Amino acid sequence: MTPAPGERLVRFVGDVVTFRVQAGPQANPEAGYRALLRTTIGRGRQLREEIHQAHFKNVPPAGAAWRDLEMTWADGVWSMAVPLAEVGFFRAKTYLADAQGWQHWPDGPDFGVSVQPDWCRTGNTI
Repeated sequence: MTPAPGERLVRFVGDVVTFRVQAGPQANPEAGYRALLRTTIGRGRQLREEIHQAHFKNVPPAGAAWRDLEMTWADGVWSMAVPLAEVGFFRAKTYLADAQGWQHWPDGPDFGVSVQPDWCRTGNTI
């Protein structure tokens, strides 16, 4: 998986993060495999609502901010470019689903990206 599991990045609104997964030769669409990106990127409002409810209403987060996005297959690699359109901290991890629907996850923690406002790109924030 690229970016690697557990990797942390700082990016800015308007940037794009490209995810890639390369598996063995048997893990291809012809064999019934699919690659998906499970992420909270683009779901900032839902994520903030879950945090708010967990803090003020003592309700555990339900995980509604997570969603699966289908990756595309080209030249032996699964990939997907995801635009960063809102400020926040987001997590993501890719996985493969085989023909029987079994999920195959890479080892390690979720990838994380801290998305900052675009004006912070060149402004002095100290």
